[in-house]
Formats: sequence, C-alpha cells, structure tokens
Amino acid sequence: MTEQPIVVGVDGSSSAERAVIWAADEAARCSRPLRIVHAVESWPSKAPLFAPPQRAETLTAAGRAVLAEAEKTVRARHPDLEVVGVLAAEEPGALLREESARGFETVVGHRGHGGFASLLLGSTGRYLAERAAGPLVIVRGDPDPGRGEIFLGVDLADDREMTLRYAFETAELRGVRLWVVHVWQALAGYADYGYAVDEAEVRDRLGERMDVLLDPWRKSFPQTEVMASVEIGHPVAALANASDAADLLIVAPRNRLISGIPRLGSVTHGLLHHVHCPLALIRPADPETRWRMPCR
Repeated sequence: MTEQPIVVGVDGSSSAERAVIWAADEAARCSRPLRIVHAVESWPSKAPLFAPPQRAETLTAAGRAVLAEAEKTVRARHPDLEVVGVLAAEEPGALLREESARGFETVVGHRGHGGFASLLLGSTGRYLAERAAGPLVIVRGDPDPGRGEIFLGVDLADDREMTLRYAFETAELRGVRLWVVHVWQALAGYADYGYAVDEAEVRDRLGERMDVLLDPWRKSFPQTEVMASVEIGHPVAALANASDAADLLIVAPRNRLISGIPRLGSVTHGLLHHVHCPLALIRPADPETRWRMPCR
C-alpha cells in the first residue's frame, strides 16, 4: 500500500459492524485503502494446558469468518474499495495500537463481545483512547446519521493545529457545516465567595478569542461554512448535547500519566460514555509515523 490505510478493528459484534461501515465510508471519501483487523486472543501458546488440540484451528476459522463478513459488508457499499484483512495472534488493544502507528486513522466500535452489557465502552476502546497513535474514531450511534454538521470542541487555552486541521479538512471533504464550540465552566466555589459571573461578558470575550483562532482557518477553507459558539456549563454535558445534531464530534484528548500509565482526562472520559454520534479523538502520532492530513 502506498497510502496510509484506514484501520478498523472487528470482532463480529454489531458495534464492530457499525465501525466497519463508518471506516469504509471514510476510506472511500479519502481514496484510501481499508485495513480490517481481527485479533485471535488465544493462540496455542496462550491456550490453557488441557485445551482441546483443535482449539487454535477453531479460533482461527472463526476469525477468518469475522473478517469475511466484514469485507462482505464493505463490498456491498463500496465494491471498488481496496480492502486488506489482517488476522493476528495478539491482544486486540495491543494489535490495534501497533496498527494505529502505521495507519492514517483507526476506527473501533464503542464496545465489543464479552464484558457486561451495561458497560458503555469496551476495554479495547478504552485502551486505544489512552494509547492510539494519531486519530481514533469510536463509533457510537448511527455511523451515518446524515445530519450535515460536524462539531469540534476546542479548549482556547490549548488549541492544537492538528485538531483544527482535521476538523476543517473533514468538513470540507464531506461538504458539511462545521460548528466550533468552546465550553466555559466557572471554577467551583465562585458563588460561595460572592463572585457573580457576567455571562454576556464571558461570551463576548471568549467569542473574540474564537474569532482570532478561527480567522486563518476560515481563509484557508473558504468553501466551508463555519459557526462558532461559546457555551457556559459543564463541557461533557454541553458537547454530549451538541452530538445529538452531529455526524461527528471531534476533540483533542488530554492524557495524564499516573504511575507512568496514560489515563484520559475527565472530559474525554465523560464524552466516551455519553456522546450520541461517532467521536474522533485527535492526538499527535508517534514522531516516526510521520502522520499527516492529505485527504484534501
């Protein structure tokens, strides 16, 4: 493959099927190959001591069937799309983390087989949200809601060029309106100490900063309709509500290291559980992957 592929993880679940649909549509829009990845978690070396000898063959056959079904779904929507299936003996999270370093974008469903039905995000999705290299899309809800709008949540104290570029190029490629939203939350205890928040003043000042941030991007993408909004409240609640009207919600996650292990910030963690549309997490790729945005 000469182009970095769109990578999608599958496990035969309905959630993974929705992820395959989203990834296939994205690959077709970007004229990129699609790489469908399935991990066989229990290989002979990992099988219990007294497992039946045919266990590895059974799991391998089941994995191939999962890949074949996913490719069938893709072919029904995009017959000419270049598709490669990958079956590997590795833990799903670790395998997709490796694939994400070589791909343009990685896509997974919000939960897979196993675990508890009440969980809103599977372990693989959580693992990748903390560790994936480059863009990760977690598909929640309808993979193609057709609402004609993309939402980008920005932190004016930490705006990232890569996230803005991804949002503008995605909106341009799809030919949809881009909403750029900043949510301001008063510090806890303001009211207790007698501070009154002038919401109109907050909106005006932050709106001016939004205009400064977005002006060069509007000039670079003149065909894209851009709307800016400053909301006051909790970021998770505001952005989750906005996702009701979105085809895609885009954010730049803040990772924290706890005992050397990456952990998601509270806003990203909340969004993973509460958004109503596909969620794109945009973080820089590893330097050696040379990730770029050539979909324009």
